[in-house]
Amino acid sequence: MAKYLTLDLDLVEHAVSFTAYLRDRNFSVGIEPSDIEYPGTPTLRGSRGVARYFVEVNSSCPMQVLKDWASYGKCRQKESYVALLVPVATTISGLHLAQIRQLGIGVYQSGPEGITELIRERDLSVVVSLPSLSGIDRPIKRQMTDAYAKINRGDWIDGFKDACQLLEDGARERLRRRTANGHAALVGKQVTLARISKMTLGSLANTYERLVQPTSEDIQLTKALSAVNPQRIGAVHNSNDQCVVRRIKTKFSSLMWVVVNGLKQL
Repeated sequence: MAKYLTLDLDLVEHAVSFTAYLRDRNFSVGIEPSDIEYPGTPTLRGSRGVARYFVEVNSSCPMQVLKDWASYGKCRQKESYVALLVPVATTISGLHLAQIRQLGIGVYQSGPEGITELIRERDLSVVVSLPSLSGIDRPIKRQMTDAYAKINRGDWIDGFKDACQLLEDGARERLRRRTANGHAALVGKQVTLARISKMTLGSLANTYERLVQPTSEDIQLTKALSAVNPQRIGAVHNSNDQCVVRRIKTKFSSLMWVVVNGLKQL
C-alpha cells in the first residue's frame, strides 16, 4: 500500500477506495503529489490526458482549502476537477454543501458500501455565463431550465446537446407550420411536411436560407442554426475527442447565447 505523509491513518482506507473509483474512470492516480503551482498538497491527483482531478480526503469540511482549489482549477485552462472525500460518519452542514456546489467541487462519502456521490464536480476550467431565458415560450423555457441544471452540475456537453435539440425541434416545428400555411416558398426545390420531419439541424439551416420571403425572425434563426451546427455535430459525434471538447469549451458561453437568441425567434 502506498505511504501517505500528510493523511491521518484512519483516512487511508477511504483514500484507497477513491483511488479505485478514479481508476475505474480511466484516471491514473498519484499520491500526495507536490507541485510549486498547487495551492496545497492534494491527497490524490487523477490524470487522464490533459485532465486533472484533485481530491482532498478529510474528516471535516476545509472550506478555505476547497476555495483555493476551486480558484486554481478555474485558472488552469485545461480540464480540471476537485472533490472532497469524507468518511460516511462525517456530517457537512447544508450551508457548506450549498457553498461547495456553488464552487463546482464534488463531494463524496466513503463507507462500508463504497463511494457515494453527494455532489457531482464540474470542469472548473469551463467558465460559464448563461443568458437569461426571459422572452422564450414557457414550454421551451421549462426544458431549457433542465438543460441549464445539467450545465450547472458540470454536464455541460450534455446540456449543450439538449439546448441544441430544443433549437432544432423548434425550428423544425416553425418551418412545418409555415409550410402547412403556404408561407414557406423556397428558392429551388420545395420540401414536404414529411421531409421536414426528418431534417437535421444543418438541413434546417440550409432550408431556412432558401426561403423566398424570410421574416426577420427567420433570418436570425438561420444565423443561430448555422452558427451552432458545427459544434453541435462535434458534441454529438465526437464528445470523446479532447480536441473537439476543448474547441467547444472555448466557445461555450457564446454558443449558449446563440442558442437562446435562436429560441427567442420561435
